[in-house]
Amino acid sequence: MKNSATNIALLHMILPDTLKVEMGRSDDGGLYAIVQNLPGCYTQAGNFSELIEMVNDAVFSYFEVPEAMRDKFGFYIPEEVKRRMEKYQSQNDAPAPESIFENSFKEILNEKNTVEFSKAL
Repeated sequence: MKNSATNIALLHMILPDTLKVEMGRSDDGGLYAIVQNLPGCYTQAGNFSELIEMVNDAVFSYFEVPEAMRDKFGFYIPEEVKRRMEKYQSQNDAPAPESIFENSFKEILNEKNTVEFSKAL
């Protein structure tokens, strides 16, 4: 058990707090993400919500975080999405709807294609 606690503490130290992620549409209409601060870390997906999940999977795989431990480290999401979710929840006292992800992605792609992700717990 001590070994597991040591691994968790070590992973907390090496996992980045923020990620710079290039996102865009591929030629086939899907979405891609390249984690710029982790060489060779990239993924693809069919929609924005799935892309966020796949970025997290790619980052945790990059650092070889066992699947059973991943929930202990938070979840990376784009800063803009995080702000919108927090605003919605504070105004509505309810979880933010899925549409916040999709609408945010469309706006992000119109403005820029490199986005900062940070951890949400």
